[in-house]
Amino acid sequence: MRHVAALPEHHGEVFETLLHRFGLRTDQVVLRLDGRALHADPHVQVAARSFTSYGYRLLAAGLDIDHTDLNLLHALGVRWVASRAQDAQALQCRAA
Repeated sequence: MRHVAALPEHHGEVFETLLHRFGLRTDQVVLRLDGRALHADPHVQVAARSFTSYGYRLLAAGLDIDHTDLNLLHALGVRWVASRAQDAQALQCRAA
């Protein structure tokens, strides 16, 4: 999350430039973001929206699924969530 915090805005654009140097497109990348930060930090929410506007796919990790606002994550562009207990296994995120 320190990379996200280091940029005030245009997160998707900055990382897209880096990916192009390696011959990758944003739609080939799944960014794993801290799910708790996605819930609580407005800056991380802005970054998530920026990433999805550039075509990145998002995974929210480290969540307590029973206490997770899946509608918020879906609105932020998150496509998968991983609980703390199942962090290695991603579950598709769908709005209720």
